[in-house]
Amino acid sequence: MPTRTSNIQVDKRHLFKKHKVQVVENTPEVQVFYCRDPKESEFWFRVVISDNCIALTGDIDSLMICPGYGRGINWLRGSIQSTHYAISKIPMTFKTKEFDRDSAEICMTEMVNECDPDDLPEYKEKYESILDDLKIGSIETAEQFYDAWYREGLDEPPDIEIITTRIWQQLSALIWLAEQLDEMNFTVAKKRWWTR
Repeated sequence: MPTRTSNIQVDKRHLFKKHKVQVVENTPEVQVFYCRDPKESEFWFRVVISDNCIALTGDIDSLMICPGYGRGINWLRGSIQSTHYAISKIPMTFKTKEFDRDSAEICMTEMVNECDPDDLPEYKEKYESILDDLKIGSIETAEQFYDAWYREGLDEPPDIEIITTRIWQQLSALIWLAEQLDEMNFTVAKKRWWTR
């Protein structure tokens, strides 16, 4: 069984440790899962996956991710591990603008860890510089974060204002579900071609 690694700091082992997955629907077009602790009602959630959309609803609010046509469940099992990439796939209507320094620090730690030092050592150093500023508290607002980003000569900053505790919980829930689907050896139902 593959082991998933992620820098998402919400402890999914704690939040979802007693949760069970119920497969509500499994067709070639859509897969629906209901996840909850059978003895508690906290942190229940439902996930609907189609060819180009992953929707999460429940106790941890609603989230939609649009990874692109034909990427649904396979994208969930792979790309969800990269937080800043996953966030780029969230439509604007689901993004709440709010700056959370701890979450920004987690995102920058992830970017440092994903950076290949042999390929682009200057990027890793720049990311580490911003991470250091976050850790010592010299970055406390989104504007200060973006100023530091551009001061380092970087372009296209992550949308750091939407990385909130709620987003971490939601992405943790999706990562947890992907792990459970791997353990269950879940496969999408095959398309049937009817002949007369």
